[in-house]
Amino acid sequence: MGQTKYMEIIIRGDLMLRQIIMKFGEQLMASDLDADFSSTIVIPPFRMAMNLQYPSLGVLHVQIEAKDVFKFERMLRDLLDKEQIEIISINQLDKR
Repeated sequence: MGQTKYMEIIIRGDLMLRQIIMKFGEQLMASDLDADFSSTIVIPPFRMAMNLQYPSLGVLHVQIEAKDVFKFERMLRDLLDKEQIEIISINQLDKR
C-alpha cells in the first residue's frame, strides 16, 4: 500500500459551460490512476457573469497515491490547457 497525498487545486474559467468537472472525472475514471477528488465551484451572480463573461472559481480537493501525483497533474493540465481554464494554484496539504 502506497503513501497517500492530499492536494488542493484552484482553477478559474468557464467551468460550468465547459463542464470541466465532468470531463476531468470521466478522464480520471478511464485512467489507471489511484486518485479521487471532490470539488466546489463558486459562480458569480449568474446573470452578471453571463453578460460580462466573469469566470467561475473551482477548488478541487484530491486524494491520490504518491506514485500517481505527476501523472495526475499532467492529465489535469492537458485538459485545462485544451479548455482554456487557468490553474491558480496547486498545493500539497498535510494530512492532519
